[in-house]
Amino acid sequence: MTPHRKNFYFLVLMRQGSGRHWVDMRPYPHQANTLYFTAPLQVSLLEQEMPFDGLALGFTAEFLGLDQPAGFAPLPLLSPAAGGHALRLPVTEVTFLDAVLAHMLAEYRQQRPWYLDMLRASLRTVLIRLSRLHQEQSDPLPVPEPTLLAQFTTLVEAHYTTHHQVAQYAKLLCRSPGYLNERVRQLSGQPALAHIQARLVLEAKRYLFHTRLSVAEISFALGFGDPSYFGRFFRRDTGLSPAAYRAATVEMYQLNAAPS
Repeated sequence: MTPHRKNFYFLVLMRQGSGRHWVDMRPYPHQANTLYFTAPLQVSLLEQEMPFDGLALGFTAEFLGLDQPAGFAPLPLLSPAAGGHALRLPVTEVTFLDAVLAHMLAEYRQQRPWYLDMLRASLRTVLIRLSRLHQEQSDPLPVPEPTLLAQFTTLVEAHYTTHHQVAQYAKLLCRSPGYLNERVRQLSGQPALAHIQARLVLEAKRYLFHTRLSVAEISFALGFGDPSYFGRFFRRDTGLSPAAYRAATVEMYQLNAAPS
């Protein structure tokens, strides 16, 4: 019941339950027949510990093979841009997931020969099924090329606090800055710099919403040497100063937390 991060993907199939949790800056009320999903390093907060009927599953990128050059990252459910999820499940999907997850639980407990391969195959089936449902419940997005864009976004995730310029990532990828910027624009609809800046703004929002660090401390944590420059950067993207954003989100949280 305190803000925390997981270093793995976390999936919860809730059959029955009540309460609410937050992922980054968004609240998710607990509802029956709903799939909740978070990605590594998102900030989670459970408002109140309540009993629920369902299944929970955690897995790392390495287990699924996302660290390999031809990984599984293009699935919409695993896209960094997708953020936290709450998918309402038709009865047919609940039945399907119940059966597959129960099979996975049995494999995990029994640990018969090749059980890890069986778990990995079953998990991929679950993620494909959920990704299709995710696309149906959201605006359709083009499936990105799983090479340069995936490599770039992986590098941004690893270096966003120290690398703020496209040229720094272009050097790591052995490309020219102009080529990288344009190719990322073609693949994602946004230039490379927009991806870098969006990651910095997201992390700044997490700090402002979930911690009491000062604006200067957040600025230094994100690699900005000048807090005033960080403030201008944040305002340019959000329309608010960091202090104003913190005040607005605290008010929003208090309003959401108030009993109806």
